[in-house]
Amino acid sequence: MPSGYDLHVQVIRPKGVLMNPSVSPWFSLLFLSLVCALPQSGCSRTSSQQFPLEKTKPLPEVASRDQNFSKYEPPSPFSQTAPGLFTRTVYQSDGPLGYRVEVRDLSVAAKKRVENISLHGAAFVEVLYGTGAFTAAEKRQELKAGSTVSISEGQSFTLDVTSDLPLTMRVRLITAR
Repeated sequence: MPSGYDLHVQVIRPKGVLMNPSVSPWFSLLFLSLVCALPQSGCSRTSSQQFPLEKTKPLPEVASRDQNFSKYEPPSPFSQTAPGLFTRTVYQSDGPLGYRVEVRDLSVAAKKRVENISLHGAAFVEVLYGTGAFTAAEKRQELKAGSTVSISEGQSFTLDVTSDLPLTMRVRLITAR
């Protein structure tokens, strides 16, 4: 052995017992009957005995006039900029010399169409989830998660949501200072 220890095994057997490698048929029969009898003994519990049900009372009902709402407000909530169009600023900072960089989330409600949207800078848009269509200068592009669109500064466009979920996009906006 690599560890430097020797392993010695000594087999002790009672006198008169022969160590025959072949197994006697009586021993096999005894072993088989024990294997068959063991699963049947002690396994008579039902599932209700194994896992007792715990009953808890339901929560009390809240009065309809109860106005104890949470005072929490997210750091950058969505705000509605047009009917069906919501936006929030995620990040903004000075970019390279003479430019400002802003990251926004833009969301259009499900099954809505918002027209004449314009941004105050050039933008690179990535669809996060939802499906719809982007139309600018009479050119239509189908949108789905992972799609990207580039928008020129001042370009007017339309977003048309075709799914039952809102169309949410991450907009990277670059403006000159």
